[in-house]
Amino acid sequence: MDSVADPLLIDCPDCNGNGAVLHDCPCAAIENSTDLDDCPHCLGTGDLSGDCLSCDGGGRSRAQLVLTMINLDLSTIASATIIPGVLAAVDAPPNRRGAELALDIEPTLHELADRVGGIWCKELEPTQAARARPIPLDCSSDDPISVRLATEARALARHGANRHWIFTAHTQPPENPPPDVALARLCRLADLLCLDLIVQYQPWLGPDRAPILRRWDLRLALPGQPLPHGHILPDAQDDPAALIGMADPGTLLARLHPLGQRADPDTTPAHRIRPRGAAVTDEAIGTVDALVERVRNAIEVDGGGAGVWRDGAWHISGVRRNGETTVVRPRSRGRLAEQEILLWALTDPPPDPSYWGEPIPGQDCPTCESGTPWAVCPCRDADGQSDPGCRHCGGGGSRPVAHCHTCEETGRLHHGASITITDLDGKAEHLHWTVDADASFTPYESAELPDGYCGYRLDQHYRITELLRRRDIDGADVSHVPYGLTATSLFDGRFVGPCGMDARELTLGFVTAATRGQPGGRSFLVVTPRRYHSLSGLAQICFGLGYELYVSLCDTRGASRTSPLAPPGAQHWNVDITPPHRQSGSRDTAARLDTAIATAKRLLIERAGEQPHSATMGLPAPQQPVPATTDLDTLEPLLTELGGRYDEPPRLIVARLAPGSVRITHHSGKDDDGEILADADSVASARALL
Repeated sequence: MDSVADPLLIDCPDCNGNGAVLHDCPCAAIENSTDLDDCPHCLGTGDLSGDCLSCDGGGRSRAQLVLTMINLDLSTIASATIIPGVLAAVDAPPNRRGAELALDIEPTLHELADRVGGIWCKELEPTQAARARPIPLDCSSDDPISVRLATEARALARHGANRHWIFTAHTQPPENPPPDVALARLCRLADLLCLDLIVQYQPWLGPDRAPILRRWDLRLALPGQPLPHGHILPDAQDDPAALIGMADPGTLLARLHPLGQRADPDTTPAHRIRPRGAAVTDEAIGTVDALVERVRNAIEVDGGGAGVWRDGAWHISGVRRNGETTVVRPRSRGRLAEQEILLWALTDPPPDPSYWGEPIPGQDCPTCESGTPWAVCPCRDADGQSDPGCRHCGGGGSRPVAHCHTCEETGRLHHGASITITDLDGKAEHLHWTVDADASFTPYESAELPDGYCGYRLDQHYRITELLRRRDIDGADVSHVPYGLTATSLFDGRFVGPCGMDARELTLGFVTAATRGQPGGRSFLVVTPRRYHSLSGLAQICFGLGYELYVSLCDTRGASRTSPLAPPGAQHWNVDITPPHRQSGSRDTAARLDTAIATAKRLLIERAGEQPHSATMGLPAPQQPVPATTDLDTLEPLLTELGGRYDEPPRLIVARLAPGSVRITHHSGKDDDGEILADADSVASARALL
């Protein structure tokens, strides 16, 4: 369809309709790059031509945006289509583009929330609040209406294939505590966990690295942990009171080690923790307004300011530029590219905390000690010979990789561990694991292990499961922060290593694995009460958006074990949301179905609008005033029952759910198509067929 028949279809504003854009070739930043003529990408020109990401190389984009609001309590859905001329232009807030006008979508979002019977509160959803910011327009109020409409079309078309934005509402959203109450709660939580609480007023830098505006950021941090680097703090907000009032402790703890923030080997000091347990008064914490005023008064000219809560007191400091560092990124044919990263530091850092005990020993990561992790290239054969034409290593046999799995991007290996178990609500217990030459353990052999490797199980001091059992805590209610992953073997004191390890070698390998990727040698285990999450409610939302749902159970209970010390079998649940007629590709599992449902619902909200669409395709506007009823909440016992019908684990039972369709299959392997057990219109009908 051409632009005459479809006025919403315009030339892509990012590539001016060419479908391709020019950018610098990475070879221009390669250290010691004396042979640029050999670059396989640009052939020595220094420039690369690639498909435009906004229009996917087509040169055309549609000036259409779809806003969808979902009531998570009622599963109702309402959507609005935004095209040029629908919204009134308003004065733009300060922005990097210097735009005078903008399209404000917030009133539309509140109207959609009313239609689904809920309330949308941007204060409760920082990610959605950032997405709901006004869309800047490259025009002024003096321009004629035709120019403004063309400018609106370009602003909407810039979103390319990601033009469907998802927002959520609640029938009765939880109320945030007053900012001063929330600040006091966060300060006491930081003391409880032996962490810093940092309120930072940081500049947002333009292309010339000059401050354009400043925004507020709130986070928990380990004492001595470097400040986040770069030009922008992605989660920063304009209103410090709202930022503090809507802060979620679990989210703050998950950001303790933000992924992709590594610029140098981690320099966070590692110490054992000795909680001081002293009470803190509200007078010592103060108010948000008083804290904001003190931080503003400490601002550096080209930097920012920060308030650090540590050891029961505020420490106010400016934030200055601390130079730059070079981060080396891997490229093709074994080449390396450099990237300059701006560093920040406190001008007046607070004194060391009183709860620090003796230092935890450690070492620099041997895999990425040079600044770039290296790995054996897949082209190397069993005889150690490499392919001279390999595009990864150029025949060298080793290649730089983007991620170091030895240290998980911290640059340090710790020979000890400080582990904190907390409910984030007033309770915390700090454990310590050390290298112990006298630790007792039991080795065992298993047919599942490679030749020369054995399994080991350490005594109860190294078994978190025993500690949880004594405190009547279900291990399925415990999650590992910041990564959300739990190494079950480490929880139970199990470790796999070369046969013949002594106690010192074993405990060294065990504590090093337990703290891999954890700054300062600290791990946090969060006990979360079990909450009910309805599979029917999730399915109603998915069906209303046009998606399908896969629920799978991998049951390894009853598997034959070569040793009674080997890890027992378990249930592994997965819930995956996919576009119609596409196979499930998710591999994340949980010990409980309700946990898997909660994860799937969170990912649906975060990623539903990121589903790739054609940049030129007209998008539907999903509407669901009354969701269809289902009986899917009875699916869990049915899948559990089916998992027990087969003799040889692992048993994989998969239910594919679509509107009016329930198909259940049994898979004996990961890649087989599966045996259809039932194909019906409801769970009750499927059970009757079984």
